[in-house]
Amino acid sequence: MYETRQKKNIPHYSLQRTAEEGSDLFQIKEVEGGSTPRPEYLFLPHRKDYYFFFLVKKGNNHHWIDFIRHEVSPGNIYFTVPHQVHLKEKEAALDGVLLAFTDEFILLHEQRSWKKLPILRNPDDLHELRPTQQEFNFINTLLIQMLAEYSQQQDWKKGVLQSYLKIFLVCLSRIYTRQSNTHPPPSNSRWLVKRFTELVNEKYESLHQVSDYAQLLHVTPGHLNDKVREQTSLTATTLIQERILLEAKRVLFHTELSVKEVGYSLGFEDAAYFNRFFKRLTGETPSLFREKSLGAL
Repeated sequence: MYETRQKKNIPHYSLQRTAEEGSDLFQIKEVEGGSTPRPEYLFLPHRKDYYFFFLVKKGNNHHWIDFIRHEVSPGNIYFTVPHQVHLKEKEAALDGVLLAFTDEFILLHEQRSWKKLPILRNPDDLHELRPTQQEFNFINTLLIQMLAEYSQQQDWKKGVLQSYLKIFLVCLSRIYTRQSNTHPPPSNSRWLVKRFTELVNEKYESLHQVSDYAQLLHVTPGHLNDKVREQTSLTATTLIQERILLEAKRVLFHTELSVKEVGYSLGFEDAAYFNRFFKRLTGETPSLFREKSLGAL
């Protein structure tokens, strides 16, 4: 049974670390439970920093997510969102299709509006979707098409995958909305952290301090930080800075704005301070990041 007392340092796993081919943004693959080895970490409490979806075709198992036991059974779609604590209950063969992607995959490709979809916001803390047979068949066909596109080197591959992914997420959001009407509301702590992350995505350009968000949420900065750390194992400041850094990388890569202009667009009036902020979090200056990124094209 899942122990409710977790170790202080629950490990975080990135998609780059867990994906077999080393992808750090997006992965899709077919899973055959009888032949696919399961990593050891699945059976210990851990966190992932990416969105995870699994269309279950065959087999049964249980997974624990934040101390709640969830059924994984054929015909269902099992999913998790970044930073939750979860583990696989026992060794069991499951067949299906696995899809995973990061926040960075969404935001780097100008798809920030997707973050408003219920399936990604997950306001009701759902982790199992029960589609109708017709919906299951449609989603299965869509994933098969995504698998085919992902495995080939075709022109405009990225755009095709993004289009498929949007249809997938909209379809799941419709199921989510229908199903959430019968689901109990999330705890106050989980709601607070979800609302905080939503506000960070909305206001990171102008609000950089935990106290700014605490004021909007009508709580003290200390209380907000405690709840964020409890839910994600990260500080509220870290989440704010990571979102600012992600946008900085986006703008540096996709535009010709000067480093000073990029910093100013993100609320840094002092270009030198923006340079120090970027280098402290990445180990390199904004100019070097841009040079290396463009050189890799």
